[in-house]
Amino acid sequence: MVREPGPVVSLRLQADRERLVAGEEGFTARAVAIDAAGNASTEPLRFEATLGEVRGAGPEVRVTVPASFGGQTELRLTAHPATRPDPSAAIALPLSPAEPRVAEIELPRRALHADGVTRYPVRVKIADKFGNPIGDAHPEVLVEDGGTLPAHPEGGAYVATYLPPASRERTFATIAVRAGTAEARARLDLLPEIRPVALSPRVGLLTNFSGLTSPVIAFESSLRTNRWGPELSFSADLSYALQNAGGSSTQGVTARVHTDWIVAAAGVALRVPLAFSGHAWIGGGPQLTTIVTRTQLAGMPTETGTAVVPGAYLAAGAERRFGPFFPFTEVRASVSADPALPNLRGALRALAITVGYRFEML
Repeated sequence: MVREPGPVVSLRLQADRERLVAGEEGFTARAVAIDAAGNASTEPLRFEATLGEVRGAGPEVRVTVPASFGGQTELRLTAHPATRPDPSAAIALPLSPAEPRVAEIELPRRALHADGVTRYPVRVKIADKFGNPIGDAHPEVLVEDGGTLPAHPEGGAYVATYLPPASRERTFATIAVRAGTAEARARLDLLPEIRPVALSPRVGLLTNFSGLTSPVIAFESSLRTNRWGPELSFSADLSYALQNAGGSSTQGVTARVHTDWIVAAAGVALRVPLAFSGHAWIGGGPQLTTIVTRTQLAGMPTETGTAVVPGAYLAAGAERRFGPFFPFTEVRASVSADPALPNLRGALRALAITVGYRFEML
């Protein structure tokens, strides 16, 4: 009398390899199912894989695995009877990337400040041709004319630290990465070290497009920093302009008016680098305008009027370095409150166009 095999009471899985390498089509697994009497059970089994597709119903199946692992580091195959969860068996196969083929360099920014103090992380990713990251590639990170940068693994990548050498000129640097046949290069723009203090005299023309056109002279002192990321300039500014006006009536009465404009301003500007050792900026802030008028009518004693009015300005400019020289040009628009003087009524609006030279200190 032949007895039929009973249901599965013991189950184990066997694979034809111990690990999977990217690019291999898959592997074969075999289930060994035993009933209570120690015989091979014929009970139908169900197979499930965490990656890829299982083909076949058992006891032997083929698992096809995609070349890209999608960030997974192991494949887990489980088996159990088709109609119940127990007993079950599982095997886990490590997933290994193929040979290094692709290198990628990530930088916090393309333009770095070459002040000899600020360090920048250089993140390097190495992958095979299928895009699987390689965690044990041990890439070589090189700086052109600067030696090797030690790199340590971090979050599936490698991180090196680059310290640009201090420079007074705008320069460039190249970082190269090699790991087997994988290579990458990145060109970095090294911005010159910031001189924190600058003095800037300038001259130009001031107009309100309504009767006032005057030469203007100004002097600015500024403190510059990139401590918070972008380069900022905090400035204090003093300027002077004058206006002379006069005439006579048909009755022969003459009148002369002399007006002095003294403007004190404080502001902040955002400076951005340009090509060819240049910078541009835009900024603004509050200002205080002191207006002094002296009026003489038909030989009578001179009458003096004074007003101090608040206001604000908005400025934009650009400069370019020529060796040790820093010429620049700036356009500044301003508006101030009504001075309420006999010869000046209403809000004051003005536009100044100036050229100057910047002395960088420290």
